[in-house]
Amino acid sequence: ISELPFLLEENMKNKKRGRCEGWFFCLVAGILIVCGIGYAAYITWGYWRGRNKYQTIQDSYTYEYVDSEEITGAVLEETDNRENTTKEKQSAFQTPEMAQEALLLPEDAPERIAVDWAALLADYSSVAAWIQLPALELEYPVMQAQDNEYFLHRAPDETSLFAGSIFLDSQNSPGLENYNTLVYGHNMRDGSMFAKLSRYADPDVLSSCPYFWLYTPAGDFLYRIFSVHCTSSTGNTYTIRFPDYASFCEWRQEMLEASDPDTGFPETELDSKDNAGYGKVVTLSTCTGDSSIRQTVQGLLIWQRTGAKRDELMFKTYS
Repeated sequence: ISELPFLLEENMKNKKRGRCEGWFFCLVAGILIVCGIGYAAYITWGYWRGRNKYQTIQDSYTYEYVDSEEITGAVLEETDNRENTTKEKQSAFQTPEMAQEALLLPEDAPERIAVDWAALLADYSSVAAWIQLPALELEYPVMQAQDNEYFLHRAPDETSLFAGSIFLDSQNSPGLENYNTLVYGHNMRDGSMFAKLSRYADPDVLSSCPYFWLYTPAGDFLYRIFSVHCTSSTGNTYTIRFPDYASFCEWRQEMLEASDPDTGFPETELDSKDNAGYGKVVTLSTCTGDSSIRQTVQGLLIWQRTGAKRDELMFKTYS
């Protein structure tokens, strides 16, 4: 009985200790929940900010290009009755030859766009190109810096952006002159940037439009997708310089054979495009769930328009 007061006192201390520990754990749990909600909101805001920023750039600097029906109509009118050609079409097509050249595009080639390069370069001096992936409904400016880290988490205006920018390898020529030009982009969870590249592994997506466009201040370049495959981040896919042309051709054949799925690109087409600067490759690359593996899509240059002729066919005249 003499120990009863002591036991009651110890029991009260234990209860108080239990209450304190309970409140402490509740407080920690509450803080973690608030932090989690805040982080999720921050990520969501970051995705929205990135999409909004790129949509604004697209709306501000790209325009419609003359479509194939307008080109066909212009050629016929020039041929049948040049004297009656309308003044509007004369401004778009300076000669019938230029309009005819436009018709050399593949019949299933996607419509291209016009980029206001003067305005775009004035506002974003590090832009090197513009990419358009019709099957994925994606369009982005393509940046280039002195290293491959700079635009990983920077927007085209060079402000901080987790999604970063689409960018050329720093070792590539900005004029797409290398045998293999590398273009990188993040695999974002909201489907932006290059997250959708893996969809080209679906034969239905690939067959819907097996082409993509790259535009530069010097010209417009159409590529036919010939290889879709995953590769090591340090694999041969990322070769930029080759000892000679024969080595490049062997590498290109290796890339074709690595494709999964079969893109339906005829092997004979690889050699048939090796004239007048055609036959070069652009490799699009993004990360996967495995840090050592990359998803790549490769296109072969099959059509280009450079110089003044390209500008004279633009649908919109810039002031």
